[in-house]
Amino acid sequence: MTTKRKLGRPRKVGRPRKEPGEPVAHKVLPKMQIAILAIVEDNKTRAEAAKIAGLTEDAIRKAMRDNGAVREFYNSQVKALMNFAKAKAAHTLITELTGPNAAARVAAARTILEDNTTVPAGNGMPQVPGFAILIADARSFQPPIDVTPLNGVPKALAPRSEADRNG
Repeated sequence: MTTKRKLGRPRKVGRPRKEPGEPVAHKVLPKMQIAILAIVEDNKTRAEAAKIAGLTEDAIRKAMRDNGAVREFYNSQVKALMNFAKAKAAHTLITELTGPNAAARVAAARTILEDNTTVPAGNGMPQVPGFAILIADARSFQPPIDVTPLNGVPKALAPRSEADRNG
């Protein structure tokens, strides 16, 4: 049972209240860092990482969905892991250059010399050939303006606007 605060009694000191509409300042708590590091570095499932960090699986899922700071921390850890893996792969290829297998040496040399410095198009998404489909809200749809020529139709037979007909 909760008791209401009386009119003359001041509010308890603590975390300042957020004004309505004001953005929430998200943080990455230490337990969440432990869970994310277990997922990224130790290849644990979300349930295993939650058990290690002392959280629930649902807490991790909601934090990844709602908390921008947690998603940013996760992405930075994945990027660091990929950079480490690339360095390790490069060292493996370099040691393979002196290996006994000639085909492996040639493949390693080709891989090292391959120019793989292409930057993917916007938003980190690779650009692939095909169609781009634009999905628009039907309520805000405006018909396109036709700027094609009259395709051989004489100007006298071309459809006229309502203002031209009325005179």
